[in-house]
Amino acid sequence: MTANDLTREGSPGDLVAEWYEKEYKDKSYSRFETFSISLKTIYNNNEFPVIVETGCIRALDDYGAGYSTKIFAECIKEFGGELYSIDTNNEFVDFAKSITDPILPEVNYILGNSIEVLKTFNKKIDLLYLDSMDCPPEGDASKSQIHNLNEYYSAKDKLTDNCVILIDDVGFDNGGKALITNEILKNENYNCLLKHQQVVWVR
Repeated sequence: MTANDLTREGSPGDLVAEWYEKEYKDKSYSRFETFSISLKTIYNNNEFPVIVETGCIRALDDYGAGYSTKIFAECIKEFGGELYSIDTNNEFVDFAKSITDPILPEVNYILGNSIEVLKTFNKKIDLLYLDSMDCPPEGDASKSQIHNLNEYYSAKDKLTDNCVILIDDVGFDNGGKALITNEILKNENYNCLLKHQQVVWVR
């Protein structure tokens, strides 16, 4: 299926959501609704959105972990935009490239620590997807939580006024990656659109 196969009714975001549902509803599992609302929102707000993710895909057909790099690449191929993917592991970057190059050779991979890369990132960000540093589902998750918060602070001044912040691995008893970041975003007057395995925040 391509974008040309979609019914041309509704907002740009509706078309993206329709495409995503047909392509990924049976694959994205617990992340389907949060990915869908995030993509719909950014395409309603931006004709050519800039998506930045921290942590790229690292295994074939790993939809249980989100498979975000491939999803974003396919979406941008169909509807336009730019994708930047940041990871510290060269092997993971090479693997992600092998998946996305046939889809969208223009994916921008950046090898480095996401906190430091985001500090010097020189574009405005429409969708910030935070998914680096594995978070244990049980026990002490403070290392991942502090890393997640510092990623947000590093990117904060690059976020557009109508940006979407999507954070993975939040549906854990220990609060997941976003335990601290969620409180900060709430205090900074972001609105939580949806929370499952991921959480979606908008201004």
